[in-house]
Amino acid sequence: MSNIIFLMADQLRFDLLQAYGDQQCDTPHLDALANQSTVFEHHYTVCPLCVPARSSLMTGLYPRQHGAIINGWFPEEREHGTVNAGLDLIPNRIAAQGYDVYHAGIQHVRTAGGFDANCPDVKFLGPTSVGSHHRALHKRGLMLPDMTVFRDPVLEHAEGQSRVTSGTSARTAVWPLREDLFYDSVITQKMVNAIQEHDDSKPLCLYGMFWLPHPRCGRRANGRTCITPTTSACPTRLANGIRACPHSSLQTLPANSDRMSPSNTGHTSGRCTWG
Repeated sequence: MSNIIFLMADQLRFDLLQAYGDQQCDTPHLDALANQSTVFEHHYTVCPLCVPARSSLMTGLYPRQHGAIINGWFPEEREHGTVNAGLDLIPNRIAAQGYDVYHAGIQHVRTAGGFDANCPDVKFLGPTSVGSHHRALHKRGLMLPDMTVFRDPVLEHAEGQSRVTSGTSARTAVWPLREDLFYDSVITQKMVNAIQEHDDSKPLCLYGMFWLPHPRCGRRANGRTCITPTTSACPTRLANGIRACPHSSLQTLPANSDRMSPSNTGHTSGRCTWG
């Protein structure tokens, strides 16, 4: 049986890749992979929300079938962001076929009793969330930026009620610590170790669930390019959408490096404002 490696980026629009025709973003490794692969040009997510979409990947079902129809970050919403009990999860089915199954990176699949507890034959290579990784770094005495800088108030409407919640902003910043401590770097190394140490007598199935380019992007200091909104054009399709909307504008927010103590690494941001 063939080995399976499943890689997933978080909030990566297809039209940001040159493989799909965009010329504004530099993605050489993904483009090289696309050149050697079958590329799906009419493949759509079942839901634009993280938890429902990831739950569909792990169950093979639509959100209305598996039960996780929203993210459910708030306790009063948790029931509607949780996969129905008793469903057969795909990693278990793969393991039952004789595969060694590994899961590295973000989970964001909520099941009764915990996703890892419901996948007893899957080897989980943590940390399984960015938040838990940052908390672990903080316990080691490593200073990170004030993460509240990257939260914005969001107005939500549900069941005839309106409320203001806290949502992830599109602002970005340079990662202030060593590159090997960056979340995606950590899980990448764990994946490499798993591949190198794997017993070839059994086929391998490896899930690699990355954080980037989910805001806050946390661009690495030695990144290949440094994108500044004032000098970089919008991705092609996004720019077309902005031009087509008479009440939209592209707004560049000012630098705010004083919030990035103690490294003073700088802070640039850009936002598309609709309304």
